[in-house]
Amino acid sequence: MAVYNFNAGPAVLPKSVMLKAQEEFVNYRGCGYGIIEESHRAKAFDEIIQAAEANFRSLLNISDDYAVLFLQGGASLQFAMVPMNIAVPGKKIGVCDTGEWSHKAMKEMKILGNEIDLIYNGEPCKFSKIEGIKDWKIDQNLAYVHICSNNTIYGSEYPYFPETGDVPLVADIQGGVVAVVLDEGVGVTAGRDGLRGLGEVEVLAEGLAALEVFAQAQVQALAPGDLQQHRIAVVEVCE
Repeated sequence: MAVYNFNAGPAVLPKSVMLKAQEEFVNYRGCGYGIIEESHRAKAFDEIIQAAEANFRSLLNISDDYAVLFLQGGASLQFAMVPMNIAVPGKKIGVCDTGEWSHKAMKEMKILGNEIDLIYNGEPCKFSKIEGIKDWKIDQNLAYVHICSNNTIYGSEYPYFPETGDVPLVADIQGGVVAVVLDEGVGVTAGRDGLRGLGEVEVLAEGLAALEVFAQAQVQALAPGDLQQHRIAVVEVCE
């Protein structure tokens, strides 16, 4: 009898994908050795990267106006990388506090010396819901606004994203990276646990090829030009 793991962390993967990964771990497509032994400059691995990029562009509707970069690190690293790259000296960062992941993001912001403008505080309701989104007042002088779209610890989720005007919006959607439809240019960071939203999508795991990308890389898509003139699109896949 098959056992299906619906744990809040890693998602269920199709058995066919896992068997393919098992096979290609020791002999990738008949080459005689495993893909993890292959050079990152080799044609075989380049094909993996290209396929992974094409899959993400299709599933997340990432247009050709965006570049896709493969970087090391995971969700926790993005809590630091985002303010390192787009915080503006003299400007506060707007945060909507919906619990655990918001706290981790704020911790990194403060380590880097950034001041925080708390737009929403979910603590009074023990982070069980997200209220009054349409009424939130967004200071247009903020460097950016950070939200966590799906709080897997407390079970709260944004029914829609807040309107931030000309202020860039960064959304941590690690709990459901392909479970929501995003407007073009809305910022997303989806870490290791983003796999829980990917597990059922077999097209993303064509044997070990895609799994290897997920295990070793993250995808980060950035709008060209001055980031302060765009909402920021960031898709980080794995730790």
